[in-house]
Amino acid sequence: MHSTLVRPSSVLEQSERRIGSVNDNFAINTNSSKIFQSLVSGISGVVPRRMGVIDKNKTIIACTEPQFIGTKHEVELPSSANSSQGLILSEGFTYKQINIKELQYYTTFCQGNDETAAGYVTLLSSAVSNLQTVYDEKYDTSMFVKNIVMDNILQSDIHFKAKEFNLRMDVARVVFLVRTHHSDYRALNILGQMFAREEDFVISFSENDVVIVKELENKASFSDIKNLAEVIVDELDKHSVVDVTVVVGSVANSLYEVTVSYRDAVVAREINKIFGTDGKVVCYNKLGIGRLIYQMPTRLCSLFLKEVFNDGNLESLDSEMLATIEKFFECNLSISETARQLFIHRNTLMYRLEKVQRLTGIDIRRFDRAIEFKMATLIKRYLNYNSVGI
Repeated sequence: MHSTLVRPSSVLEQSERRIGSVNDNFAINTNSSKIFQSLVSGISGVVPRRMGVIDKNKTIIACTEPQFIGTKHEVELPSSANSSQGLILSEGFTYKQINIKELQYYTTFCQGNDETAAGYVTLLSSAVSNLQTVYDEKYDTSMFVKNIVMDNILQSDIHFKAKEFNLRMDVARVVFLVRTHHSDYRALNILGQMFAREEDFVISFSENDVVIVKELENKASFSDIKNLAEVIVDELDKHSVVDVTVVVGSVANSLYEVTVSYRDAVVAREINKIFGTDGKVVCYNKLGIGRLIYQMPTRLCSLFLKEVFNDGNLESLDSEMLATIEKFFECNLSISETARQLFIHRNTLMYRLEKVQRLTGIDIRRFDRAIEFKMATLIKRYLNYNSVGI
């Protein structure tokens, strides 16, 4: 068994975050600071005022006077902005905040409270915002992987950009689709700490969905992968993140196939909605007959139902009859065992099964007819799912 696949205790100790992490406690990475400083340095000889960029911790990360970089800009920024331009005037400086990412913002500043300072800080804010956007698209590794997952990038570009980001192409990966049925921001933080290696990516897709792209080493077995999915559930449960489902996609043998693994995980989640149980881990390669039915045209499914129930109607069975049938199938069509588990007399069970035959036209005591009935109930569930658009 692969020894490095499941390692929650060790990864939780890692504090180093890769560029482009989606952790909510995102810290400004040094590459962003460098490109901002390059921008500010380019205008330092043109603008005769102190200008720069402050991060959300009020630390100067870029300045026309480099000696101030790394120092705190200890000023209380009012929550209200002056005029429709969104400017803030305080202690001889003009400020403008820029929201670039959720829970991440920068503030540009310029010395002075006059119209010239307002013009300078507005132009700098626009440049910083545009520069960070371009940086994210070009250099953010997580954004690159997310584009692969979403199939938003040409395959011909994947190889060249993977080299740029130092990502291995021909290594096995798997996608975990983690859904918290009640929006819980902590899940993203916890998963970000569990998968802190540069080779792994934790990407927020929505309030409820987090996608993990996990690199597999030494051809980890399916058992390893499933165990890791269970570790994810346990770790979230330990932090009181409840109602979690982890869906495991297919194994992607190259970076090109990561989008296939994600699509398979989405399909597995949908199939589990229709045919699944209350299990918290769902695996694409363990969907059983549900996957076969899911791929069948609805017209063919309708024809099958009409053929099976040509002498009766499935809707005519009440909840007691359906529960009896389900238990009968669980007991492998054994009359004695079913009666024992239902705590009823054998003759009572026989009466119920004969009633099923009268109402549906199917004698489920026969193995071949039982198979037809089981298939029909699953297909009926699938058609109901499609009709109401669940």
